[in-house]
Amino acid sequence: MKQKLFHKIKLDDKTSQRELLRFVASIFDPLGIIAPFTIRFRKVLQAAWNHGPKWDKPLQLDENSDFGNLKKELSSFQDVHLPRKLLNEIPISSIELQTFTDASELALSAVSYPRIEHIDESVSVAFVIGKARVAPIKRMTIPNLELQAAVYGAQLAQFVKDEMDIKIHKQVFWSDSTTVLYWLRTPEIRRRIFIANRLAKILDVSSAQDWFYISSTRNPADDGTRGYNIHQMHVNSRWLCRSVVKQTVRQCIPCRRMIQEVAAAQMADLPEFKLPRDNHQVFQTTGLDFVETEWVFNPPAAPHFGGSWERLVQIFKLSLYKVIGSRTLSDDILWTLVCEIESNMNSRPLTNVTSEINDPLPLTPNQFLLGRASVNYPPGLFETQKVTVSRSWKSAQELASHFWKRFLCEYIPNQQTRSKWNKTSENLKVKELVWLLEDFTPRSLWPLAKVIEIHPGSDGVVRSVKLNTPHGEKVRPFIKLSKVLTNK
Repeated sequence: MKQKLFHKIKLDDKTSQRELLRFVASIFDPLGIIAPFTIRFRKVLQAAWNHGPKWDKPLQLDENSDFGNLKKELSSFQDVHLPRKLLNEIPISSIELQTFTDASELALSAVSYPRIEHIDESVSVAFVIGKARVAPIKRMTIPNLELQAAVYGAQLAQFVKDEMDIKIHKQVFWSDSTTVLYWLRTPEIRRRIFIANRLAKILDVSSAQDWFYISSTRNPADDGTRGYNIHQMHVNSRWLCRSVVKQTVRQCIPCRRMIQEVAAAQMADLPEFKLPRDNHQVFQTTGLDFVETEWVFNPPAAPHFGGSWERLVQIFKLSLYKVIGSRTLSDDILWTLVCEIESNMNSRPLTNVTSEINDPLPLTPNQFLLGRASVNYPPGLFETQKVTVSRSWKSAQELASHFWKRFLCEYIPNQQTRSKWNKTSENLKVKELVWLLEDFTPRSLWPLAKVIEIHPGSDGVVRSVKLNTPHGEKVRPFIKLSKVLTNK
C-alpha cells in the first residue's frame, strides 16, 4: 500500500515575509518525509527575520532569489508515493531502532529507521520519521549544536517507542560528532550547565553504549541539515532509502560488536555411551580399568559440555554458597553439610512426579546407589533365620530389573530433549575473525581473535575452536564467540 506524499501547492506571486511564513506554516508533513526540502524554506524565513519584522515589504534580493527558486522547484515537481506498510508477513525476530543525528550552523536534524530482523534471517529497514529545524538565532558552537541535535534524536527515538505498537528490542544512535560521543562516554567529568543538562536528557532515555560514530558522507541526517533540491525527493533518496541503514550497520565494526548475536551451535545428540546396549546396566563398569582409556577434555569456559552432571556441580556450588555465606566452618561441620547436600541432590526425582496415589514413586539417584529412595535405613527389626540368601538375591535382582526398565522408559527419553540451541548455524572456519566473550567484561572491551583451528564433533558441527588472541592461543567453545562479519 502506497500513499501520495503531497500535492502540488499553488503559490502567490508575492515575495514578502508574510507570504513566506504563510507557506511554511501551511506545510503539513508530520513524519518529516520532505524535511530536507522544507528546511530550505525555513532557512530563508530565518534569514529574513534576522533583518527585522517587515511583514509586507518585499524580501531582500538574495532572499527573494532563494524563495523564487524554491517556488519554481515546487511548480515543476511531480507527486511522490511512498510505501506505508512497515512490516511484512514474515514473523519478526527482533527490531532495532536506528536513529541518526546531525547539526550545522543553520539547522539540526534527526531521522529514525526500524531495522527488522525476521526469523528467516532476512532484514528489512523502513523510514518511520524524520525532523529538521533551524538552529537558534543566537550563535552556538558546532559541538553544542551537535549536542542539541543528539538531544533531538534521543527524544525522537523515545517518541517512536512510545507511539509504535510493536516492541523495540534495541535502540542505536549515530552521530558524526566525536566531541558529543566523548561527552557521553565521560559523564563523571563536570561540564558546563548547558552541556550537563543536555547530557542528562540524552542519558535519561538512552545509554552511552547506544551511541556510535558515523561519517558525514554516510549520515542520512546530513540531508536534513544541508537540504536538497525537490527533484532529489524520491523513494531512493538517502533520506528515505533503506539501504543506507543496512550498509552502515554492516560496515561499522564497533557497532556490530554491540549488536551482534552470540554464536550458538546446534545441541548435539545424546552420546552413544549413555544409551543402553548389550544388556549392560547402569554403573556396571564404573571405576573399572581406565588405563587404556583415551580422555577427551572439555574446552575451558564450557561447563555446558558436561551436560547434566555439570548442572549438578552448579547446583551443589549454589547450595553450598547460600548455606555457608561468609562464615568459616570446621572440618566436621563442613563434611556434615556436604553429606546433607549430597543426600538431597541424590533424592531428586529423575522421572515425572504425578499426583496419583497409585502411581509408582519417581526414580531417584539413591535408588541406584543405595537400592532405596532415602539414605536412612528402613525401620524395623528382622530375624536373620527368616531371610535366606537366595530369597534376598532374587528380591534384589527383581528390584534392580524394575528400576532398570523404568530408567530406560522414563528417564532416557527426557535426556534427548532440546530446550535451546535447536537450530543449525554456519560453522566457523579457519582464519575467520570473532569477538571473544569474556565474563564480567562489557561488549565494548571484548577482544578480537582469529580462528586458527576448528574442532568439529562426530556430527560435523563445530562446537569449539582454537583462537589466536592478543594474549596467546586459547581454546574456547562456540557459544563464547561472536562473528565479526555475517551474511546478514
